[in-house]
Amino acid sequence: TDSAILRAITRRRDLTDVTVSLRLRHDSFVTTPSTPATAWDGEHLFLRYVDETSLYSVSFDRRDGSTAIKKKVPGGTSNGGTYYTLASGTDSFVAGSFHDLRATIRTTSNGSVTIGLWVDGTPVLSAIDIGVGGPPIPSGGIGIRGDNAEFTFDDLVVTSP
Repeated sequence: TDSAILRAITRRRDLTDVTVSLRLRHDSFVTTPSTPATAWDGEHLFLRYVDETSLYSVSFDRRDGSTAIKKKVPGGTSNGGTYYTLASGTDSFVAGSFHDLRATIRTTSNGSVTIGLWVDGTPVLSAIDIGVGGPPIPSGGIGIRGDNAEFTFDDLVVTSP
């Protein structure tokens, strides 16, 4: 399709506390006439995906060299929603090498949501959503997103505690 954009999302939207693991190899960043370079180009996982306006996103290999955990809530200019950054850091991805990724999401006893990211077994980023921009998202699907990036992923597994 000559598209530089990928969205793959589960049909199920009832997932709550899960761990998502996969192997991913980033090969290169690209651009097209309709998708110029942006800082957030790269690969991302969706957690508790309700729709394009309500989700958590874990970004682990961005063009700007950062990692991020974000929450998107309805209402705003970004495809009908607004993103709130819950945590950010720097990535250590090596292009052309496979990396083992793991993201967790859990609802705590007080109703807040904790999200964590591990790369090659090392904790990289964590965040707690206590209601930033709106109440924590209780459930949803999972997915993988790619923007202006050539990459390969394998062994995607979703487990619950």
